[in-house]
Amino acid sequence: MRREALLIVGGSGFLGAWMARKYHELGFQLLGISTQPPLEPSLWYRFLPATADSQTDYRDLTEGSTVTACFFLAGGSSVAMSVSDPSKDLCLLLPGLSRLVQFLSHNHPECHLLLFSSAAVYGNPASFPVNEGSATTPLSPYGVHKLLAEQLLEHSSRLYNLKTSSLRIFSAFGRGLRRQLFWDVLQKSRAVLQAGGTEITMAGTGDETRDFIHAQDVSEAALLISRRSTSSLYEVFNVANGDEVKVSQAVDKLLRQAGLSVEVKFSGEVRPGEPRNWQASIEKLKVLQYSSSVSFEQGLLDYARWYTDFVESVNLRK
Repeated sequence: MRREALLIVGGSGFLGAWMARKYHELGFQLLGISTQPPLEPSLWYRFLPATADSQTDYRDLTEGSTVTACFFLAGGSSVAMSVSDPSKDLCLLLPGLSRLVQFLSHNHPECHLLLFSSAAVYGNPASFPVNEGSATTPLSPYGVHKLLAEQLLEHSSRLYNLKTSSLRIFSAFGRGLRRQLFWDVLQKSRAVLQAGGTEITMAGTGDETRDFIHAQDVSEAALLISRRSTSSLYEVFNVANGDEVKVSQAVDKLLRQAGLSVEVKFSGEVRPGEPRNWQASIEKLKVLQYSSSVSFEQGLLDYARWYTDFVESVNLRK
């Protein structure tokens, strides 16, 4: 009897690596494609180092496998990069998704295609919590392109009778994430302490809010959505925990978990494309029996420990 196969496009990235570990433990056959080799090759049944929109034939990757779900995580991951080079950000996302839709519709029509979109599609919401029906007014090219990808998916569902979902990921974090807020805070703190200082400066006011979700919970939510039994071909889901946390409070908690005595000041600078506040309604996700397995504090402690281990391992290699 064939094992059920899951295809992860962007499997070497931060979230892709978390998903691979979880889904492998659950006994799925994993197929992957990414621009970099996988962090843990033993988890994968087949893996192709390639871009999603390259000429690599998906048929070679999926031959002989029963692919029931495909998670599309490819594309840019930086709001700042999308502002400085919007053309690149667009090309990293839309062509690959379009090509994958064509392949699945002709070769695996029963497969459920799940796009990893972003809360960036909401921009600065007028009220909270935002639900999947709230207005979409993205502030950055990154958010615009994610919204275009969602529209492509919805249109493709109708055109090809393909089951699809868009997952609007809020502020995901966890060990292995080497960018964004928590990484920047620890990097700056380590550097200033080594130089004999006691103060770091971060962008923004500190009063901005985010809805944080651990990568392990993102992996669980994505799998639940991939198994949804509703008859609708296309659906949108917020992937978050429904908790609004001030950035200044999150930074303070992280530094305490890491045991770092650093004073944090905020410059007041608002970076282009960055939203002020986020808090998600996750009622649709709860209907699928989602509940968080990693508290915010647990996640921060684990991240702080990982960062320390990572820095030590880098120093040993020097």
